[in-house]
Amino acid sequence: MCSLSNFFNKSKQKQESDVVVKFREALKVYLYALQNGTLTKEIIIDVMKHLDELIIQPNYEKISNELPMDRFDLLINPIFEYTKELAINNAVELTSIEKEATSRSEDPLINFQRCLETQKRIFELAS
Repeated sequence: MCSLSNFFNKSKQKQESDVVVKFREALKVYLYALQNGTLTKEIIIDVMKHLDELIIQPNYEKISNELPMDRFDLLINPIFEYTKELAINNAVELTSIEKEATSRSEDPLINFQRCLETQKRIFELAS
């Protein structure tokens, strides 16, 4: 995965919106848990909640420009690989749509949302 410090220590040229700050905080917790093997359904739900809040904003395109999308795009493939491993380790079969999660949208946040939905489903089936 790309350096987390580079992802989160982006110099702030202007004040970020509250929804972006909350999403970044939830994403930081999620990525830390992912790297340390401590991911839980609750962490997934929390980051999903903040991502959903970000995506439904009327000015989503403007807000998404506050995020380093090129760096975020680099995170998607390792997250998707983790999702596939999570499914295998929990004997959960991915649907054909879930197997294509990272190629269905050009928006990395939408692809990330799909990975989160799949991870949540895996945790629910495994419990």
